Amino acid sequence: MYDKAFREFDANNFNDALKDLDAIDARQPDLAESQNLRGVILMRQASYDKAEAALKKAVEIEPKFWNARFNLAEIPFLRKNWPEAQNRFQALLSDSGAELQGEAEQLIQYKILLTYLLQGRENMVDSILGKFELSKESPAISYAKAAISLHHQNMKEAKQWITAADKASRRN
Repeated sequence: MYDKAFREFDANNFNDALKDLDAIDARQPDLAESQNLRGVILMRQASYDKAEAALKKAVEIEPKFWNARFNLAEIPFLRKNWPEAQNRFQALLSDSGAELQGEAEQLIQYKILLTYLLQGRENMVDSILGKFELSKESPAISYAKAAISLHHQNMKEAKQWITAADKASRRN
């Protein structure tokens, strides 16, 4: 049943996916994956309060469920509440500690970098760029520099950084 709900979600048939998840919840209400998928669908529908409730339930059921914890941190970002998004991503990074490695950690750092840019706190960006530069093989530094270029409305430079990031992604 979960696979069917996920296929409906993947096909952007959100209402059908939610019906499938309702059926799952009726049988197995403590399935964290179901609550996470429900939260993601509700996020896509901009029903952020309901999404937050579903994601919190997923984390209550399975406290180390990284996807649900990340999605929960993503809600204020989608709401454009940059300080709260930054706080949640910072907390996710701190709480996860040694559990996070590589791309997951870089994704969170990238989201934090974006919140700094969007709050006009560019002075905080350099420390994150320095962390990205330690991982030369990663596209993270190029994506971060593209975001900074876009923030400065330098489209030509941003496109160059995005091209560099795409090349780095293909190498990995």
